[in-house]
Amino acid sequence: QASTYEQAAMGLLALRFGDFERAGRLFQFFRTAWAAGPDHPGPRHGLRGLVNFYNAEFGSEGIEKTIHVGPNAWVGLFAARFANQTHGRQALQFALDLEYWIANVIPHEKGGVAMGLVDDPLGAPWRRVYSTENNLSYYAFLTELLRSPLLDQAVRTAVTRERDQVENWIVNVAYDARLGRMRRGTNPQGADPMQALATVTWLVSAIGPQRLAARGIDAER
Repeated sequence: QASTYEQAAMGLLALRFGDFERAGRLFQFFRTAWAAGPDHPGPRHGLRGLVNFYNAEFGSEGIEKTIHVGPNAWVGLFAARFANQTHGRQALQFALDLEYWIANVIPHEKGGVAMGLVDDPLGAPWRRVYSTENNLSYYAFLTELLRSPLLDQAVRTAVTRERDQVENWIVNVAYDARLGRMRRGTNPQGADPMQALATVTWLVSAIGPQRLAARGIDAER
């Protein structure tokens, strides 16, 4: 079983090591899965989005067929970086398709993006759960996309506006200014105050200490 976000991380690692053949195979797998997704029968028929797991042997959807924003943002980050390193327009278009889907199809609130488009039939309200980690992954994806010299001005403006809105959610909603802590996110019951190491390390890595300081967040603290 292959976790989608871990495979995207593997693609980033392959790029770091200059293994463009491996990165290319992962990119083509994700691109094919993205295109075929809406044709699958069952509850996800007609819905776009990569699922959380794929079967590593057969390439079919795996043990967790939920479509969450986080793994899709990681694939977008990988595709955008692949495009920037290879100057590949196919990879750039795939990254732009992922960005458009998250920006225009997934629910937003106060600038943040929800965890998913469809609620879990067993009760998890993904359309009303806002994960700080997912929004940071999306922020990192948008940042990498904006590094592309191939974006036309209208797209660059739209992506920049989307990133600014996500940043505002992180600073004004996810960050608890009174305690100087990052919340794990929000849900229909309110803010989730749980402290998560992944959230904090991703915050400093994705946004950077200087930008955080400019927004009133002390990275050292």
